[in-house]
Amino acid sequence: MIIDFPEIQDLLPHRGQMALLSKVLRFAPPLMEVEAVVPEDGLFGVDGNAHQGEMPSWIGIELMAQGAAAYIGLLARMEGRTPAQAGYLLGTRKFTAQVNTFPAHAVLRVQTEIIYRDASGLGSFACKIFKDDVVLAEATINVYEPSAEQVQKMKQAN
Repeated sequence: MIIDFPEIQDLLPHRGQMALLSKVLRFAPPLMEVEAVVPEDGLFGVDGNAHQGEMPSWIGIELMAQGAAAYIGLLARMEGRTPAQAGYLLGTRKFTAQVNTFPAHAVLRVQTEIIYRDASGLGSFACKIFKDDVVLAEATINVYEPSAEQVQKMKQAN
C-alpha cells in the first residue's frame, strides 16, 4: 500500500471544473479510494431555492469514472509510465443512488474496485460513493483507456 500519493491532477487528464476529485485517500489494489468535495459554485450545481449549489447524484457516475482513471493513472506511474492522456466511460450498469443530490461542501469518498482490465485498455470497476460511512450511490462502470499512439492518431484526425 502506498502512503505518499501524488497530487490527483498528476494522475488524471481532467482540468478546470471537470476535475472533480481532490486527492487520493487509499490505494491497496484492487481497491482505491479518492476524495471529492462538492463545490457550492461548481459546474454541475443545481440552481433553485431548495437545492442551491448541490450536485445531482447522477454526476456520481463521473466521480466514479474519474476514480477509475485515478486508479489506472497511479498504476501507470508505479510502472514508470505516464498516466493516460485520455480515457472513456463506455457505460454503467445498475447505477443506484440513495439521494437526489450531493450537498454543497460535502466530503465524498469514491471507492473503485477493479473487476477486470485487459491489455487492450478495456476495464470494469465496481464503484461506491460514501459520505462518512453511508453509501450514497453505487454502480459498475466500464471504461476504455486508449494507448498513447491511439490518442495521437485521434488528435491528428481532428
